[in-house]
Amino acid sequence: MSDLWLYVAALITVYSVPGPDMVLILQSGISNGRQTAIAVTIGLGIARTIHVILAASGLALIVKTSPWAYDIIKFLGGGYLIYLGVRMLLDEVAKKELSFGKVTQKRVDFSLFASVRKGLLTNLLNPKALLFCSILLPQFVDFSADNVSAQFFVLGTILVLLGLAFDLIYSIGSSKLAKVVTDSGNGVLLNIQLQLLSILLIWLGIRTIGASNTE
Repeated sequence: MSDLWLYVAALITVYSVPGPDMVLILQSGISNGRQTAIAVTIGLGIARTIHVILAASGLALIVKTSPWAYDIIKFLGGGYLIYLGVRMLLDEVAKKELSFGKVTQKRVDFSLFASVRKGLLTNLLNPKALLFCSILLPQFVDFSADNVSAQFFVLGTILVLLGLAFDLIYSIGSSKLAKVVTDSGNGVLLNIQLQLLSILLIWLGIRTIGASNTE
């Protein structure tokens, strides 16, 4: 492995840029609290692990070189984001003042398992996430060495753990933001934030469907 610091810098840059993963965590943390956001984070971590395995095994190249495979994934992923955004937008939770810290039946959007599934599918069906792993990881692997598998393992572990760290920060931050806004008595502002995040998910879904594998 070479230029490990550059690899970490690239990951930090990617995880700092708003995308479907970040928006989903923020929406989950604001609407349903920290536990739900962390459950989404676990799902995202599992998906990234799968992406790393696919990249290491070379299967990601099929998506990169086969337009039909890329199109299938992007339509599924984009459609799923649009579905999530529309469902969240129409949810009664987004129209009522939330009582932070008091989990009621109306606040529980899904079970924690379903939240893990949300995170898993959101990232797993994102073709850009898979291509990112397949393009970035090999650049920092020394294929002339005997420990190529070990290099992929180390780089993949860094990718997953760093992603989890950022996601946990977003999870805690979104739930704290919800608490601050709720404590201030401004439930309307919280509802507006939820609606904007839901609309952003829909936009990201449309953008995913319209993307090409050369972008």
